Amino acid sequence: MRLAAVIVLLAAGAVLATLGTTDSRINLSSVRALWSDTLRDADQIGMRLTRLSDADEMKIGAELARSLGPYTEDAHVAAVGQSLLGNTRRRGIGYRFHVIESAEMNAYALPGGWIFVTTSLLASSKRMRSWRQCWVMRFRMWTCGIRSSAISISTG
Repeated sequence: MRLAAVIVLLAAGAVLATLGTTDSRINLSSVRALWSDTLRDADQIGMRLTRLSDADEMKIGAELARSLGPYTEDAHVAAVGQSLLGNTRRRGIGYRFHVIESAEMNAYALPGGWIFVTTSLLASSKRMRSWRQCWVMRFRMWTCGIRSSAISISTG
């Protein structure tokens, strides 16, 4: 009975929609935008349930950083990182910037704002006026900002 009522209402809605004038500015992209908004909002529920506090996340990051082995601080890396902090959304995190010995040209982020730049990336970026390092470090800071590491740790 309910199914028949739903079908009748859908059919009536379709008839009413065809009787009116059409607006060429309205298309399926608005439905797609609504759907993506719905999915984003649904994801927020899971993120809130699995969220760590900033203090817990920084504690986990410190423990993981100790396991990385020797790393050093570098004034150049710290200056580049500090210049990017104004763009972060997470003000409760104390970001730390370090250099780690590696032949890979990359940067790494740990939970709680621990950002590591490899010596290879640092050497390359000094030759290229820091633009590459800025982009890689900014991406790693963004990674910390969306809490991807913290979410995967808290959900197991």
